[in-house]
Amino acid sequence: MAQPRPFASKESSVCEQCVSIFQEKCLIYTADDQNAWPLPVHHQSLESFEAAVQSGCVLCHRMWNEIHRQGRGELITLERATVFSRYALRKFQDDDRADYWLTLVVLHPSLRPEADGFSVEHGYDGPTQSLEHEPSTMSETTWGQALKWNRECRSHHTVCKSYRDPSYLPTRVLDISGNQNDDIKLAVTQNCMKALGDNKSEHEFATLSHCWGRNPIITLRQDNISQFQHSITMTALPLVFQQAIYVARKLGFAYLWIDSLCIIQDSEEDWRHESALMGKVYSNSSLNIMATDSKDGTQGLFRDRNPLDLQHCVVRAGWTGIAPESFYIYDWMTWDNPIVRAPLNGRGWVLQERILSPRVLHFSHNQLAWECHEKDACEMYPDGIPTIFVNFDTQVKIMDPEAYLKWVNSWRQLHFKPTIDVGYAIWKRLVHLYSQTRVTKASDKLIAISGLANRMRAVMQNDEKYLAGLWSHHLTSQLLWRVAPNALGSRIPRWRRPYRAPSWSWASLETEVYMSMEESSAPRSAYIDIEEASVTPLSLLSDTGEVVDGHIRLRGSLMRAKLVSSSEEGSRKMDLWVNEMKTDSAISLDEVSLEDTYSVVYLPVAGEYNPDSDSQAVIGIRALLLVPVEGKPQGWYSRFGFVDTWHDSEDPEPMNHLIRVMEDRTFSNESLYLERVPRTIMFV
Repeated sequence: MAQPRPFASKESSVCEQCVSIFQEKCLIYTADDQNAWPLPVHHQSLESFEAAVQSGCVLCHRMWNEIHRQGRGELITLERATVFSRYALRKFQDDDRADYWLTLVVLHPSLRPEADGFSVEHGYDGPTQSLEHEPSTMSETTWGQALKWNRECRSHHTVCKSYRDPSYLPTRVLDISGNQNDDIKLAVTQNCMKALGDNKSEHEFATLSHCWGRNPIITLRQDNISQFQHSITMTALPLVFQQAIYVARKLGFAYLWIDSLCIIQDSEEDWRHESALMGKVYSNSSLNIMATDSKDGTQGLFRDRNPLDLQHCVVRAGWTGIAPESFYIYDWMTWDNPIVRAPLNGRGWVLQERILSPRVLHFSHNQLAWECHEKDACEMYPDGIPTIFVNFDTQVKIMDPEAYLKWVNSWRQLHFKPTIDVGYAIWKRLVHLYSQTRVTKASDKLIAISGLANRMRAVMQNDEKYLAGLWSHHLTSQLLWRVAPNALGSRIPRWRRPYRAPSWSWASLETEVYMSMEESSAPRSAYIDIEEASVTPLSLLSDTGEVVDGHIRLRGSLMRAKLVSSSEEGSRKMDLWVNEMKTDSAISLDEVSLEDTYSVVYLPVAGEYNPDSDSQAVIGIRALLLVPVEGKPQGWYSRFGFVDTWHDSEDPEPMNHLIRVMEDRTFSNESLYLERVPRTIMFV
């Protein structure tokens, strides 16, 4: 199939098949059982679908983009299905963020069944008229928008100015002053500051976030630093660097900071020193240029695009028996696909680069996007993304507690009153976002988020200690993090991996995690008493970077337990038995389970009560699964997983037994604890 023709009309263009969804009888259903849904025909044939895409149908074009994104575009021409696509229009009774959900279902044998989904809403608060967009992100119209965002933020956004020290310059920067095609050079900032004197406006610099990729790129080394201070030829730079320099010059910057050219890459001493300052570099930049869609330096910043990608879609519904009404149809992934799920934002270091910079200019696959402390915007929504797109993956730069509460309450339509300080709710969100990224070197796990940790100190309690990704206050709750339900725990046991964090820290794993510091309405009681918690930093320069060890000394009630596989029909499930009693538990293991049975130790950490009842009966226990540390004395443990144990009304004895053990010390098994130290363990 040929690529769709460029289309830039301001009016919505929708094919007859898509229009018919909103005419005559309104086929809406609410059944949870997808097998019960009627699926009326959308496009009878591939040829009909192709014609709709070619004619500029906004919905069919986006479905085509999804097919292409899956890499299945070439396959659809190989076979012919009786019916190419069908649709489903459904209403969820408890969903107050959309009126209807429209799913376009592709039945072609080469493709997965669901190609794309859209929300259909009449209470929409964003633009409906499409702007004229050119078929490239390197256009005067696009530049005009980028300049407007930058000018507006610098002139009117007080918060965006508040974090930056205007007199700061990194240790080294690239001097890019001059014309667009001029070569550049490395500048040592001590010399720059002498030349600039007190003119703070001249100290402004931009930064670049990019993926290194597998292709070798030019780097600063001990043997070329003198040469670089004299000159770096533009032609020696990868395309992404050349275009970043072009952008920075276009925006009026004389200095640009790029990690590979401003940190001596073959000097461990320089790298450690500069990596500890990374947070200051990005916090004090004026703008961070992000090569968001580029997997390596060869791909550059700019992209050709189809302007139809950025067109709004409004339809007039004329269902029989229902008053005519206009609906805005939008794709939930309009922000997620080009920004959140882009190649660059999967890189661990980039999260703090993106958040700490006062302003960010994204170069995505089909448009430029803007992030600052007061606005998220893109070319499709230049005045700010509508409320319908707001979720925990947007407005990631908000780190002020008051602003965070205002933001959450505005889009969740609730009065968010966390049971813990707001700073910990912000940190919980940052950890979850960061855990979805990857670092190339395992030892970078804590360093790559150290800038964010240092920024968080300003909103945490004054005597707060940072403990390898956790904070000393509310530490009991923070220990209850878990591997995300759809994520895999590590396939390599901790003891076989290079050390990077204590097992009780989420940073010890390379997988998505959730911190269990919920703003839960169910009150909790703590079942452990933390006597001491500490870590040993690798460097005296930073207590938020690498650590060489860490421990928590705590008192609690330990019980012998075992995990037993109960796999059925190809699915793998584990049952938890505590003191020979089977429990009703939801288990999250830190490592992929390969054995059928594991001997573990069960440590209750916190209890949950029913908020709707005056009864103080425990309805759930949040616990950790531990294993003894090989080569260490009795009572030394590392973490194996997290578990929620629930009260079973049909068989309450397991829960009652657990509570009796915690309340009655005569149940205590002394061989599980440190020798001659009752109910006390060392957690490492």
